[in-house]
Amino acid sequence: MESNNIQSLELTKLPIGISVLLSDYPTVRDGLRLEGVRDLMLQGMIYQLTTYILAEELEKRTKEVAFTYSVPKNWWEHLKCSFPDWLKHRFPPKLIQYEVTKQVTFKKYATYPKANVLFPDKVGKLVRYKSFIEEEESGIY
Repeated sequence: MESNNIQSLELTKLPIGISVLLSDYPTVRDGLRLEGVRDLMLQGMIYQLTTYILAEELEKRTKEVAFTYSVPKNWWEHLKCSFPDWLKHRFPPKLIQYEVTKQVTFKKYATYPKANVLFPDKVGKLVRYKSFIEEEESGIY
């Protein structure tokens, strides 16, 4: 016969946290956004920290990419895919092959994380911004 021992525990709430060093550049600092989502499947919270960075589009090219993939013909053929190997060898699942062509666009950017320029959020997406950037001359005098 098992004896059930009931014990009393005193629990304390300990504060925990995480710190991340972010640059103090205005574009990065003023565009920060933190979102938290509860994930029921993973039984936890997912936090996403996002910001903006100024960039200049240098190159944009589009290429057509073709690829093929196979899927089972129907639900029964899909079920046969989970059979053991010896049974799949005897009764192979029938597959349908599809060939798909997609257009993929590649973009190349020059980024300026230290740019000291602020843009208000309410004006919408920035289309074009031109500025003169001063370069310090370095040399031995």
